[in-house]
Amino acid sequence: MLNKLLKYDLKNIFKIMVPIYIVAILMSTLARGAYYLSDKITLFQISYAFIFAIYIVATFSLPFATWIIGCIRFYKNIVKDEGYLMNTLPVKKSSLILSKLITTIVAIAASTLVSAICLGIGIFGIYVQTADVIWALDILKDCDIVFFSLIFASFFVGVIMQQLLIYLSISIGQMHNKNKGFFSLLYMIAVYYITQLFVALFLIIPIYFNNNWSKYLEQNTPPMSFLQIFLLASLILNIIICFVYYKITTINLEKRLNLE
Repeated sequence: MLNKLLKYDLKNIFKIMVPIYIVAILMSTLARGAYYLSDKITLFQISYAFIFAIYIVATFSLPFATWIIGCIRFYKNIVKDEGYLMNTLPVKKSSLILSKLITTIVAIAASTLVSAICLGIGIFGIYVQTADVIWALDILKDCDIVFFSLIFASFFVGVIMQQLLIYLSISIGQMHNKNKGFFSLLYMIAVYYITQLFVALFLIIPIYFNNNWSKYLEQNTPPMSFLQIFLLASLILNIIICFVYYKITTINLEKRLNLE
């Protein structure tokens, strides 16, 4: 059943996103064309500055806009009017949550890729220069694979955690008979700060009682081994928090669902 839900959710979100992707790519091409003309015709210099500013804002806001759309769709599909249909389907609430979560993560990943493509077109043009590829490969050679893998994993889990935070907040806010959206926002802020306090205490207290680790924090460039341990501990903790968010959201929607 999860496969059918995913097919439905992916189809619906990309109905919205694909036209936006096309506009974003066209805008990046326009920005590159305006840059080319600004070198040839003085009059186009002012137009290029305006077009380039819009292009940059649109390109970097695309993943964030996708995240907003994913949150709105969850709210409308699960606890608003559409919830009467979704919650009567012969499917577990956990599957509903997972479908929405996977769909949003896939859409954010696609939007990030489109943003990178748009950024490349607008700055470097359609054709990639060999020198740019060599420059990028030289940078990758000097990178610590383990460190950057942990950063990437932490970022990925962080996106999932923020999405599940929204779902948890909505699942608590929907228990109110009125102003569900407002209460969801309040719960999101409260849960976020409580979580951040818990994470800070969990990560800082062991460092405080370890003299070597405390000295590392005072250095401008702590040892890579310390950074890797810190990132790994943070990653494991965030995964646990994701699981807690997911379980509480599932329980709330299974036992305390309050549709309008």
